[in-house]
Amino acid sequence: MVQATDVPPTSCIDHLSTMLRFIVIAATNCNVFVELRLTDLLIVWADILASWNGWEESEDLSVFDCIEEVVGINNKYGFRSFLFRDIPSPPAMPVRPRSVVESIGSFVSKAILEYPSATRRACSCVHTLLYVPDYSSDIEGVGKSLAMVFAESAFSHFLALREKPCTLWRPLLLAISSCYISYSDIVEGVLEKVISGGFELWVSSLAFSYSLTCDDSPSVVSEVKLYGE
Repeated sequence: MVQATDVPPTSCIDHLSTMLRFIVIAATNCNVFVELRLTDLLIVWADILASWNGWEESEDLSVFDCIEEVVGINNKYGFRSFLFRDIPSPPAMPVRPRSVVESIGSFVSKAILEYPSATRRACSCVHTLLYVPDYSSDIEGVGKSLAMVFAESAFSHFLALREKPCTLWRPLLLAISSCYISYSDIVEGVLEKVISGGFELWVSSLAFSYSLTCDDSPSVVSEVKLYGE
C-alpha cells in the first residue's frame, strides 16, 4: 500500500484523481466498494491532497471532479473514515488523523487562497463539502471547522482583489455565503477577525458584485451549488 508520505511528483495529482474517479464510479454497490478497498484508497488520496503544494497554473482541474464523486459515494454508501478517523493504537502517536473530508477541505481552502487557476472550481466545492455529508451532532465540529477555514480563505483572497473587481469576486463571495447559511455567527466572527468591519464589507461587496458586468460568463451551475438550490 502506498503511504501518504510518499507524495508523488509535481503534476501527478491530476492523474491520481482521474484514476480514483474511475474507480469510484466503478463501485456500483457496497460489495464492490469493499472489494476495491476504496476506503484505503480514499484515505491515502485525501492525505496526499492535504499536503499538496505543487499546483501548476496549467494543471488540469479533474481533481475537483473526483472530489464531487467521492462526496457522492459517501452519501450513497457511507464510510466512517470520510467523517472521522480513530486514534491509532500504540506505538503510534496518540493523535487523531484527519478524516477524508478534513483533508479534502484543507486542499480546497488552499486552492481558494493560493491558486487563481483553481479558485472558481474550489469555491464550487464548498457547498458540496458543507451540505452533502451528514454532520451529526457528535461530529458537528467538523462542519464548523470547514466553514471557518473556507470563509477565511475566500475572504482573504477577496481582500487581495477588492481594489479591482474581477471574475473571481463572485465565486469567492458566494463561497462565504455557503458557509454563512448554517454557521452565521461563526462566519461573521471569522470575517471580523480577518479585518474590522469584514461582515459589512462582505455583504456590500456581494450586492455590488451583481451590478458588475466584468464577469460576462458566470458559471450558473456553480452559483446554484453555492446557493444550495
